[in-house]
Amino acid sequence: IVGSFVHCRGPWQQEYVQTASALPEGYLVPRTDAAPKTSPTVPISAYIGVLGMPGKTAFGGVLRIGDLRGDGSSGALRGATVLVSGAAGMVGSAVGQMARALGAGFVIGTAGSQAKIQHLLDMGFDAAISYKEKTT
Repeated sequence: IVGSFVHCRGPWQQEYVQTASALPEGYLVPRTDAAPKTSPTVPISAYIGVLGMPGKTAFGGVLRIGDLRGDGSSGALRGATVLVSGAAGMVGSAVGQMARALGAGFVIGTAGSQAKIQHLLDMGFDAAISYKEKTT
């Protein structure tokens, strides 16, 4: 459909030519809504962020890889200390926020600059460590 936003596993681009019948159901997002019909309040930019690959990666990491007890129980993070490497990036910041929302007791993030460390603290991380600055 001309003028539609399309979600695909390709690069971010201005133009893409494809027949609508070849796309899976739900991939077309009408330009007038700028979000899927199921959630008209979500900005389109969220689909390249928390609702896209970075968010899905964070979600899988926290819930599948980060299952601290290894038993798949829903309370595995409750009260746990979580260290997030590269926490100032899109995936890392989402991991920290998801861990907090799932009940982690203490969330620590690593970052490469003082500005990023401050950003992590402002986002709600309990502590942040620089992986570039030497401390004694």
